[in-house]
Amino acid sequence: MILVLHNRYRTTGGEERAVEDLLWLVRERLGEDAELLERESATVGRAGAALGMLGGGLRPDEVTRAVRRTKARIVHAHNLHPTLGWRAVAAARDAGARVVLHVHQYRLVCAVGVCFTHGEECTRCHGRNTLPGVLRNCRGSLAEAVSYGAGLALWQRRLAGLADAFVVPSEFSLERLHELSGPVQRLTSSTEWADYFTHITEHTAALSSTSSANEASSSTPVACIRSSRSSPPS
Repeated sequence: MILVLHNRYRTTGGEERAVEDLLWLVRERLGEDAELLERESATVGRAGAALGMLGGGLRPDEVTRAVRRTKARIVHAHNLHPTLGWRAVAAARDAGARVVLHVHQYRLVCAVGVCFTHGEECTRCHGRNTLPGVLRNCRGSLAEAVSYGAGLALWQRRLAGLADAFVVPSEFSLERLHELSGPVQRLTSSTEWADYFTHITEHTAALSSTSSANEASSSTPVACIRSSRSSPPS
């Protein structure tokens, strides 16, 4: 059983489609059950979002119950901000699941996720130094800029440290994360645990390249597996 975590954005976009594709992939191509635990940014409100960012997530017990109920061996996490956070990942691990963090954007460091603000590319924030994003008000709301900047600085290393593995969209994305001093490392493993991610990345690349003529992509997702946690859960 694969349990997928995702905090939907206020506006539905490509990441929501990627989550749907992954669920289909796990069920149809890998022959394994999959379930989605989803939250909505559109319904949480600004105060709730700020509380989630600053506190590292809300209601982690919901994740604990989901892992135990489904007996999930892997929790595949996508966007965790603002309401899931590192506490959701910690809850999944404590309940016995391994965790893969699917880093679609640069949200480990960048408050808007895409390194683009005020009409230009921007890589001013690095590692835990998210002050440039606050000063430039990249979120369009000073209160949001402060809560996101502080939340990312506080919890990015803890979040990354709890993941057993990362999946990033491409080599370029991985290099950009390194440039931003994002806490994602290139790690390898030859075990069955690594094989799961090999299947995920290969099939995800195939889905991307065959989805439509206008959306074809030569980028191949990259799996980074922590060798110290390489054994798959039983």
